[in-house]
Amino acid sequence: MQAFNRAIALNPEFIYLAYYGKALALYGIEDEAALALISIEQATKTKPNFASAFGLKSLWLRELNRLDEALVAIETAISLQKDNANLYSQKGVILSELKRYSEAETAYKQAIQINPRASYYSNRGVFYTDQGKVELALADYNQAISLNPNEAKVYSNRGVIYYKQGKAELALADYNQAISLNPKLAGAYHNRGLLYTDQGKAELALADYNQAISLNPKSAEAYYNRGVLYARQGKLDLALADYNQAISLNPNYAQAYHNRGVLYRDQGKPELALSDFNRTISLEPKSAEAYYNRGTFYTHQGKLDLALSDFNRTISLNPNYAQAYYNRGVLYRDQGKVELAEADFNQAISLEPKLAEAYAALGLLHMQMGNSEAARSNLQKAEQLFRAQGNAAAAQQVANQVANILNSENQINPNDAETHTRRGVPNLIQAYQNRGALYDYQGKVELALADFNQAISLNPNDAKAYNSRGLFYYNQGKVELALADYNQAISLNPNYAKAYNRLGLLHSIESVKKY
Repeated sequence: MQAFNRAIALNPEFIYLAYYGKALALYGIEDEAALALISIEQATKTKPNFASAFGLKSLWLRELNRLDEALVAIETAISLQKDNANLYSQKGVILSELKRYSEAETAYKQAIQINPRASYYSNRGVFYTDQGKVELALADYNQAISLNPNEAKVYSNRGVIYYKQGKAELALADYNQAISLNPKLAGAYHNRGLLYTDQGKAELALADYNQAISLNPKSAEAYYNRGVLYARQGKLDLALADYNQAISLNPNYAQAYHNRGVLYRDQGKPELALSDFNRTISLEPKSAEAYYNRGTFYTHQGKLDLALSDFNRTISLNPNYAQAYYNRGVLYRDQGKVELAEADFNQAISLEPKLAEAYAALGLLHMQMGNSEAARSNLQKAEQLFRAQGNAAAAQQVANQVANILNSENQINPNDAETHTRRGVPNLIQAYQNRGALYDYQGKVELALADFNQAISLNPNDAKAYNSRGLFYYNQGKVELALADYNQAISLNPNYAKAYNRLGLLHSIESVKKY
């Protein structure tokens, strides 16, 4: 800087070059932006046709996010030097950030037509990547690499394309090549960390995120994605710290607010969770995921009208969001809107045929509607899916809680039990057992027990009634009461195979627990 000041003092004729040099030397130092712009103004004032100075001015203005002014500066530079490909490429970047995509594409094309350099293909590749035009981006990255095989960043960017295409091996090879060419390229480590995360290689992913942060401590994305990894590992304090840091670095990072909101919700911090969900939606009003998670939050808070509104909004933004249909169906079911609930459960299954909880909910709904055949089919499907997905507890819960419903020979709609009482229907006992099983599944423990007790009071010699209540007691963790009921069932019917089976299972499970 002292050299430039000395040059200005010694040779006023070339003063514009010295001012330009000062601004160039300061480029990238945020705290010196004002001084740099003053120097550039001096350079352009001294030499009004100095195209390079206007180009540098544009870079500084873009750095300060003064995009409209940056565009004016770069267009002035181009008017002075129409055959400078670099200025057109620079203009493409600015137009892209202004979301004037068609004009940006034209500017990139002009740069390449003037001078088909690797860097211009690379810049257009980034543009196409942001536009979601992966094939065009891939073609540009390939061309850039063929022109300059030693540019690390291009390999990293091409790796991103392969990653989006699901070509993990090609992506990994490109990330490794980028790191080999430039071991200090933070973005390549970050990108490779994302790939390792998806592959379940948590230690490798964590090492890459750490390295990316070490090389670039201002990378909000690296902190965010490391936070995602920590959350998956159950290290919630570390995840929260990383989400906080990501937001500190980028106060408009919508996904970081969203994930932090989910974390707060799961930690039982409703006010903080709601604040983050609201902030996410204010930043990204078209985020279906944000509306969905705020909807689940409102559901847990018992604010069902707000929850329904958010699920409706989720579905309008993303008509293929299966979980949103399922959760809206649950709300409709609890509101007694059976047909709407049935439609939503069916739509959820149509969109996600392996959504076990939707089959379970639909099965119980059909039981309430008196459609035993459909209920049996859906509940059995739910159990199969839960087991296939490794969720043995949920599978057993479905199996246990619907056992009496599915195996009863004469099924009566549990909701019609009182009607059957008035009519004197002989299998009223079975109706109470069915409704008790349904209440048990819904977590309405007191109502379930009342129905099982009523079934027994109607016929104290009904072995099936004791067997059903025994299953209920076991599900509640009341082993001694379950044992007593199973024994009573066997006492009343020494040939009752199901009671012997459940008694044997109970003894086996309790024996295993002792070890």
